[in-house]
Amino acid sequence: MKLSLSIVTAAFASLAAADFWIYSEQDFTSDITSEHFKFYNSKPDCSDVTTGSIAQQRKDDVSGGKNGVRCEGCLDGDLRVIEFNNDMGHFTIYKDRNWEMVDLDDKVVGNCEPDDSHTYTCPIPPTGQPAQGGSIIFCTSEHNADAINS
Repeated sequence: MKLSLSIVTAAFASLAAADFWIYSEQDFTSDITSEHFKFYNSKPDCSDVTTGSIAQQRKDDVSGGKNGVRCEGCLDGDLRVIEFNNDMGHFTIYKDRNWEMVDLDDKVVGNCEPDDSHTYTCPIPPTGQPAQGGSIIFCTSEHNADAINS
């Protein structure tokens, strides 16, 4: 009986978890190079990059109603904090808290792990100029990228 209950509990726990990736992307489609972030539920292909995701702008402050992503250490290769405020919610991921993802009430809502193992270069219609991106972190949480990209 205990084994059956454990299996059922584990099955429901796995249904509650969702995975998502955060990528940093540079877009060369105009005279100005744009750097932003994109959220994906799995490693993206070029179709996901060009039509299945919405860019989140890099900002120094995403408090209040300011949508975007604040990233400490993204530019120097020493990732320390990622804070984002978008349709998924307002969350912060901290290196010094073992990569916990916390909400505004300081409740842990996910766990993340830096991961720069995946990159892409995709031609963006109509010019074919490239968008280049790379994964920066992978998270398991009750949240996923659907809220952002829908």
